Amino acid sequence: MEKSNIIKVRRFFEIALVTRAFLIASPKPIALLPIGPQGCGKSTLAAYLARRFYDFEIISQDEIRKKMFSELYPELQDAGDEKMYEVLRPKEPEIRSKAIEMLKNSFKSVVYIDRMNLTATSRADFILPDRFNVAIFFRLPLEEILNRHKSRPLKALAIPDYIVISCFRRVEFPKQEEFDAIVIIEQIRRRRREGIAKSEDKDSVK
Repeated sequence: MEKSNIIKVRRFFEIALVTRAFLIASPKPIALLPIGPQGCGKSTLAAYLARRFYDFEIISQDEIRKKMFSELYPELQDAGDEKMYEVLRPKEPEIRSKAIEMLKNSFKSVVYIDRMNLTATSRADFILPDRFNVAIFFRLPLEEILNRHKSRPLKALAIPDYIVISCFRRVEFPKQEEFDAIVIIEQIRRRRREGIAKSEDKDSVK
């Protein structure tokens, strides 16, 4: 793989624009791999992009986990995320394998792999040669990530701060040899985020 381009953005709308540009320029379908710990905005970005592309699929290990929990433990459906993570911990390799299989079998022109992808080793199996692979690196300070994580009470209860901090410290910046392109999203001030989201929601990239 040749060395990738590095693109810096500050808004989700810009990520939609560059994804559209990749679709036009690349003969291969696109795989978007967000990189960052819990609370950095990966799932929020996935939902944003899903509203802007028709031929789009989100592969979420969280959703695979929830479905498995529902099927295996229907009697525990009201137990909350904390219990789900606890009982499914031995199933994490299977959950990962299911996500990889979904990616390999997807025919969508844009696939978003909604997982942390923290290290080169952890994301290697999700980088397929038949796709144009794009890293989306969330460059946010730890304080901001912890604040965002705490704003999600169920997740914050299931995943304590020390785990988020540990994940933050493990993040490996994507190498140019890994990806066809690297997109870096910088911090957006919290007090402006709601207004930005509303203004971006008016934009559309199909």
